Amino acid sequence: MGTPLTLRNIVLATVAIGFLSILLAGVYSDPYLADEVFHYRLAKYVYEQKAIPVYDPLAHTNPLTGKNYYANEPLWHTTLAVFWTLTGQSQASGQFFQALVYLGLVFVTFLLGKELYGLESGYYAALLAASAPMVILYSILFHVDIPLMLLCALCDLMVLRKRWLWVGVILGLAFVTKRNSYFIAPAVAFCVLYYSEGRPKEKLKNLLIVLVAVAVIVAPDLYRRHTTFGLHGFVNGQQPGSIPAFIGQDRQPPPASPIVTTTPVPGVISNPEKKQPLIGGMPDRYPPRLESRR
Repeated sequence: MGTPLTLRNIVLATVAIGFLSILLAGVYSDPYLADEVFHYRLAKYVYEQKAIPVYDPLAHTNPLTGKNYYANEPLWHTTLAVFWTLTGQSQASGQFFQALVYLGLVFVTFLLGKELYGLESGYYAALLAASAPMVILYSILFHVDIPLMLLCALCDLMVLRKRWLWVGVILGLAFVTKRNSYFIAPAVAFCVLYYSEGRPKEKLKNLLIVLVAVAVIVAPDLYRRHTTFGLHGFVNGQQPGSIPAFIGQDRQPPPASPIVTTTPVPGVISNPEKKQPLIGGMPDRYPPRLESRR
């Protein structure tokens, strides 16, 4: 009992350090990196508007189109928005949400190791998950990668326990969290067939249960995104530039300013200090830094 007890204490200490590091580092640093700002702002808009906006209404965030489109999967953002309805919207509560996801990942990893190889292996698995630098880093940033890892680990655990309906539900939730989870679908399907008991007909039945559950979870979001953005980034046959800022609202983005050119006029001295926009509708400076605290 000495070794498992000591190992458990090491794991608990590592988890405590990781949890506090995620919480403190996130609270005392503003979201500033590109994806971090993108996901944080989308969650904030979902919380404020009670709807998923088509694009970021902060104009001119993309130098090519002038907009950042929210065509990505929204489960993490809507879940954080729901969490904010309970705690109040703030960067601190959002970071606490990320720290809770970190704890969930460590715990599910412990259960996976224990299920496969025993209690001591579970502790080692939890220690690896709790101390991995990228797990800590991407829990501080407002990214969706660690929530996706939690769902994938939980899906594997349900496969080992042969809870086929839950395998489909959790895999569907992973699909609406981040689309690179599609890559694990073939492996999950293989594991369902491998771990299923009985004749081939029973194995196929279990796989069908998983597929139906995935379809039920994913279908609403696929319908929303494909009717809004289309298969190739078009909306109602038009380029995305004409989309209203929010779903269900009539407000249109401000019209682009015409391209300004300077033509020398005889006898008139142009003002050399006045800056002219380089592209029509684009400002001569980027927007201010994101304000993350209210």
